[in-house]
Amino acid sequence: MNRLLLLIIGIVLGVVAMQGIERGMFNGLVPHATRPTDDDDDDAAARLERVAETVRVILTPAEVSLAGIEASALQPARATPEFTTTGRVVNVAELLALLGELRAAHATAAAGRAVVAPLAARVARLRRLDAAGEITIARELAALEVEYQRELATSAAREAHVAQLAAALRARWGTAVAALAQQPDGPLARVERGEALLVEFVADGEPPGSVQIAASDVRTDAVTAAVLGPGTTTVGGARGTGWFAIVPGAGLRSGMPVSVWIPRTGSAVDGVVLPATAVVWHHGGQWYYVADDATHFSRHALGAALPFGRDYLLPAAAAPQGSVVVRGAQLLLAEEFRAAIPEEDDD
Repeated sequence: MNRLLLLIIGIVLGVVAMQGIERGMFNGLVPHATRPTDDDDDDAAARLERVAETVRVILTPAEVSLAGIEASALQPARATPEFTTTGRVVNVAELLALLGELRAAHATAAAGRAVVAPLAARVARLRRLDAAGEITIARELAALEVEYQRELATSAAREAHVAQLAAALRARWGTAVAALAQQPDGPLARVERGEALLVEFVADGEPPGSVQIAASDVRTDAVTAAVLGPGTTTVGGARGTGWFAIVPGAGLRSGMPVSVWIPRTGSAVDGVVLPATAVVWHHGGQWYYVADDATHFSRHALGAALPFGRDYLLPAAAAPQGSVVVRGAQLLLAEEFRAAIPEEDDD
């Protein structure tokens, strides 16, 4: 009986001891697993401050220095508003062939006129003599009349061919290009020599005398092209009027699509230049950070900024009052939304 009692007491003590050990281990692990997550959330929240509708990121001076964040005042500048449209480099083989044929037809017609003119003078003289009673010239006049009529018919056919080619030139390439084609030393002579290319683009209204064209969508890659006049077709069936421009051929090839920047009518816009390095993307929009002071940074929408080379021009009315973060904006964006990033152990 004593042995059985001792055995029961030993089992109870063992169970109690095991429960105590397990409870101690559990209580020791829970704080270790949960405290860092709570601290991180509190730390992230402490780095943000809401001012009206704006959220500001707060960093310490040491963090600003460590992250390499730089802020500076923006420089004033002026730019002409532009809009971008599509275009393509024209295959000018057809144009050059038509020009060659037209010029050859002009030369042939001119040669025909050079033959007809003296014949007409001779016929007129012999007709006067015949009217005065000269009977000895009757045979010569008859033969000359036949030759004259034959040359007149040939010359008329040549002139008709010139008119036909000129009409085809106007129908396909427009009146402006057709008129320039008549100038041996005009702009199209550079195209014929291979020094320039013809570009066709679309515009809603009449463009100015020059536009900017590039094979890419990078504005700083663009070169100046002289507008020649309206065409008769549009690029790819796009809405608007087709226009032709002549552009230096460097880096462009026949059939290549191009971007065209057309200045808008109106006065230039004054503002400040926002470097491209200051701009970040978030939720499909472009933003930049203003340094409210040395440790507080607020995010602002890029808004109605104008392209300014690789950078942007903020109109004076939308220009920020303080310095702008020109380096480290992406780090500030990441810091602003760090609290929204789930931990690896979060469900």
